[in-house]
Amino acid sequence: TDTSFTVSGLAYSTTYYWRVAATNANSSTLSTARQFTTMSAPPGVPTLTGPDTTAAQTLPVTLTWAKTPRATGYHVQLGTDPSAATSLVVNDAAVTDTSYQVSGLSNGQTYYWRLAALNAAGQSAFSAPRRLITIVAPPATPTLSGPVDGATNQAIDVVLSWNAVATAASYEVQVATDSAFANVVFFN
Repeated sequence: TDTSFTVSGLAYSTTYYWRVAATNANSSTLSTARQFTTMSAPPGVPTLTGPDTTAAQTLPVTLTWAKTPRATGYHVQLGTDPSAATSLVVNDAAVTDTSYQVSGLSNGQTYYWRLAALNAAGQSAFSAPRRLITIVAPPATPTLSGPVDGATNQAIDVVLSWNAVATAASYEVQVATDSAFANVVFFN
């Protein structure tokens, strides 16, 4: 009885033709036909490919994924919680490539990222979150304090000293008989 009708369940990317007749006890002739084409199918869920989830990554980190059929873009989310849906550090829905370089992350941190594919039909579901561990930053280089450079007449049990480095867990000491350290005589 209305002058509009919703047809559900049509196929994506398909051209359809339609027409209407008015009815009462009798039917009018059918209207002139019109055509329309349905939208393309939404993209599938992307497949994440890198980086490796078991190895710590150096910064900046590049996220990679396989090209998703029918996708014209991607939505990248990266956060510190395992769902990758909250505590977001990255939330970018304007990515057109199959890789994304993330800078500004912290060293020695665990992150989680996920991805959705986009096209004119909409956005796919997000992929399952993928873990990303960043490498622990190396400590600063110690500054040598004793003996002073060029010191002579040192005891054969010389005490070597240097400044403390806040993030160091231990120190590596090398002693050599040449400045290129080709002939190392002590290593600890």
